[in-house]
Amino acid sequence: MEWLKYWWTMRRLQRQRVDLRRRNRAEIAKIRAAHGNLSQEYSDFSAEAIHDERLADEAVQNHRSKWLLEEAERKLIQTPDYDDAEAWDGDDGRWDSRLTRDAIAALQAKIHKHDDETSKIAFAWISALTGLGGVIVAILALVGSGS
Repeated sequence: MEWLKYWWTMRRLQRQRVDLRRRNRAEIAKIRAAHGNLSQEYSDFSAEAIHDERLADEAVQNHRSKWLLEEAERKLIQTPDYDDAEAWDGDDGRWDSRLTRDAIAALQAKIHKHDDETSKIAFAWISALTGLGGVIVAILALVGSGS
């Protein structure tokens, strides 16, 4: 259920980011057509649009970072140390900090590796139990036919 909540929120944040970019591009095109690239209105709106798009990008990165940290904690996977400046953006390990893109990629790789190992172990157990079930059925068939 947690994964579905994460996915739904991520999709919403990504849609908002795409919609914001689309609106900004349309508004910039209108300003360019009316006033040209060198107008003060164009410069002001461009700066505001860039700021808004950065905030939208940060919201996506914050959500992804929070999810991965929670997922790593649930699976007992080591997360980057708060002292590692290359792994964290924000205020030096405070609650509002988030992982950098490189740290996100590294943590995702660790989680995928853990999931692969877990699924291989589960597959091995299921295979063994299936074989054991076949042996039990065969023995029961032999015992039942011998009577």
